[in-house]
Amino acid sequence: MRKKGKYKEERREHTLRKHTYNAYTTPESHFTLRSSYQMSGRESCAPRRVKSTGSSSSTPKLSHIFKNSKILSNQNKGEPQSSELRQEDINHIDKFVDELVSHDIECIDQLNDLYLRRRYPDCHDLKCYTCYDALDGNSKNKRNNISVLVKSNDSYVLIDVGKTFRDSLLRNKDKINFYEIKLDSVLISHSHTDALNGIDDLRDLQEYNKIYNGDSYYYTPKNPIDIYLNAISYERLRNGYEYLVMKRKENIFFSKIAALNLLVIKDEKYNKLILEEKTANQIKDDDGTLLIPKQDHIGTTNSTQKNQIDDRNKIKNKGGYDDDEGRNSKGKEKEHPKGDPLLNNDADVDAEADADDDDGTCVNIHTYNKKDEYGYVYTKFDKNKRIRFIPFQHGRNYICVGYIIGENEKLVYISDCCYIPPNVLEYIKKIGSTEVLVIDALYYKAKHYSHFSLHESIKIALHIKPKKVYFIGMSCAVEHNITNLFLKKLSNKYPDISFSLAHDGLFVPINF
Repeated sequence: MRKKGKYKEERREHTLRKHTYNAYTTPESHFTLRSSYQMSGRESCAPRRVKSTGSSSSTPKLSHIFKNSKILSNQNKGEPQSSELRQEDINHIDKFVDELVSHDIECIDQLNDLYLRRRYPDCHDLKCYTCYDALDGNSKNKRNNISVLVKSNDSYVLIDVGKTFRDSLLRNKDKINFYEIKLDSVLISHSHTDALNGIDDLRDLQEYNKIYNGDSYYYTPKNPIDIYLNAISYERLRNGYEYLVMKRKENIFFSKIAALNLLVIKDEKYNKLILEEKTANQIKDDDGTLLIPKQDHIGTTNSTQKNQIDDRNKIKNKGGYDDDEGRNSKGKEKEHPKGDPLLNNDADVDAEADADDDDGTCVNIHTYNKKDEYGYVYTKFDKNKRIRFIPFQHGRNYICVGYIIGENEKLVYISDCCYIPPNVLEYIKKIGSTEVLVIDALYYKAKHYSHFSLHESIKIALHIKPKKVYFIGMSCAVEHNITNLFLKKLSNKYPDISFSLAHDGLFVPINF
């Protein structure tokens, strides 16, 4: 039984539904994204020691805005205007960054607010220059929660719908009209608010038929949206969005709510940390440099914890469909629900069954278990293009799901990550070269228990060897302008790889 206090806290958290997004469009294949998260930091021109205040807020951070305003008020200043950098400022910044790049990435944590201090010369000793700059609507330091829209021909797939999803849709409405496209599916990477709390707003991206029955009426969705998520995220939906995940035998609604087909990945490697024979110390570069960070800052757990999933993270499927090989407890092939539009001929999908639904006729909740030859779950979009699901660690004993998208040029998406299991890293390389890597980078170099730093992610990128790398999930400790100047100069040292911070509204063409 859930404790009363804990239940109230969960309910309180799930009432915060002011959501987010990002998007853009052109013909052919591409993806568009925006970067995310926000944590506090101590802003100075010296190397930083940053302290986390939570990873699901966005930039600008509210507390920093109010503290900046108080500082300016105490200095008897209004709202100063930004200034164009003088040539001597540009030369000074360029020389400063050149010196850091000469040490490769080892001095990356010495990047600071030099650029913004020169841009806002009338602002002194602000709490956070990045958050101050982010108030400018055109600033690339303004960041909402990460979302990615993948487009291939007329097929659209969305990754994550965080709590700033709605705001992002509105900010980018001139670049893409979501109401005019058919969203094929949504991929939920994990159960935190920055990935899930905008899911209710999907209702406004759907069309419904209004059916009259005498003096009353009801709605039926024209195209329910497929939602791919792991069992932990499904449980989060059950606790916070019960009305979206009620089991239904037909899609009939008496008010418009998001019509979702939940495809739940129950395979344990997507839901818990699994011990491996190969350790991180075995994943090294050609020169012997360790590439996967050790997990000292993540924390340790005993083997019992690593090999158990809390009962609250299980889907109670009483239909006997609990193994990973597509068979029931009696060893017989599982039967798919007849006429299910989700099956698409080759999908391993099973209708959820419980004591009140023993015949497996539930139309909106399914167990998904289609795997490739390496044992990793995948689905398809745009007819034959694969989306492969990869698990990695996001904090202590918590799994986030990433994606490898495409057949020709591949996009590898790794958000909210502090550790990539060696077998997953090998799998990424085994299935072919990577065109674009999108990867987490919270701070410059400081360790965090649930996120990579920019320093760590660059090392991972040098091992995967993509052509382009876009870093996401930056806190306000990572200022866009000076960091991208550093990354541009760093790219010159590695001519086969281009490094860059992502920004809200970024468009990247790719031939999936």
